[in-house]
Amino acid sequence: MKMQTKEKLTIVSMNKSLTIATEMVDDIPLIQVEYLEYDSNLGRDIPSLICIKGNNQNDRTNTQKSYILQRFKQMGENVYYGRVGSPREPSEGKIARFHLNNSVIPAYEQLEAPSPLSAMYEPHEVSFQYGLTVTVENDSVTLIDTRASEIRKISSPWFKSLHTAQLIPDEEGELNRMLVSSTGIDTVLLLDITKTDPDVISYWSAFNMPKGKTKSGRIFRVEDTGKITEINNDGNVINNFDIKSLHPAGFANGNRVLCINSAKHIGGKVVVTSFHTGEVASIELGNPDSYKLIAGGYKNPHSLDMASDTTSSIISTSEGIWYYNHQGKTTAFDFRGLPGKSPEDSSREWLQTATRIGQDLYAIVDVNRRQITLLDVKKRKYRIIPFDRKLSIQMIAANELEI
Repeated sequence: MKMQTKEKLTIVSMNKSLTIATEMVDDIPLIQVEYLEYDSNLGRDIPSLICIKGNNQNDRTNTQKSYILQRFKQMGENVYYGRVGSPREPSEGKIARFHLNNSVIPAYEQLEAPSPLSAMYEPHEVSFQYGLTVTVENDSVTLIDTRASEIRKISSPWFKSLHTAQLIPDEEGELNRMLVSSTGIDTVLLLDITKTDPDVISYWSAFNMPKGKTKSGRIFRVEDTGKITEINNDGNVINNFDIKSLHPAGFANGNRVLCINSAKHIGGKVVVTSFHTGEVASIELGNPDSYKLIAGGYKNPHSLDMASDTTSSIISTSEGIWYYNHQGKTTAFDFRGLPGKSPEDSSREWLQTATRIGQDLYAIVDVNRRQITLLDVKKRKYRIIPFDRKLSIQMIAANELEI
């Protein structure tokens, strides 16, 4: 599968695109979104695709409880998936059409989804790369070339709760490599996708860091053969198992070291967000000791959006603040004063993602308020689009191609 145009992959200097590294978040002044100008016409000319992970949060919770009980009955108190929490059972979802001209995002059943995207397994991301629609599910990545009527699904035993995928073409424009963040095993993978069964060219695992200990205190090591070793505090091996036997969602959150969410290849390096430690860092695939801090002080950073024009953005998820950096200047947009939360969510914030859908226009998914905020970072204007409380929206992307 080739890219539609012979444009080359643009590599951006880390010094330019990530100058936020020179600042700590506590030093950045906050702009209260609630005091910006509300523009009811913002983004109304943009068609979009919405990534929806599950349509009913109550059902998801019940499914998780059922899973924990099932695993306990099968393996008793020694169930290694359930000793410290349990991974959330993946649910169905879809990538649906939505035109931003509309004022309310309808319920799950009313949102139309193109046929290749209507029944997906825990989708986390949709993007447009090199003329292709790229969708990221829990255990696969789908590439859709609508002009050539080609659909390709890429899967691997290493895919456990995938969150991001980035195509990396060679100098001839062939899309032969892909970088993914396999969050469920706290690992970043570079894959050769020229084969039916993709090879892992190189990887970096937070488990393999010299002091890589999970939040639960357990120690794991991941080998390139796909074998996972569990080690106790005395350095003794207490468990060996194959990555294929691991739950589709990977390890429970407490059994991850950093909980890598986003992974982007830029500036000749790979940049990642660490959900547990609140950091953005660079890594070198194949080098367990290469984790180098770029910026810190966030609360559960979840979304990393990086462009080739010295622009980057980072969501401080549970803090309710979006950090936007352009040409070395960082602006922090504070969503905490906006209305719309239910009483049970009054003390909680959860910004899921911020994705660029126009020149200066971003779509920010606000989970606890059940709304998407369109924000123009240059004009300092915003518009809110509410959605059904049962929806679990991951992100929204401008629909650049006909699906």
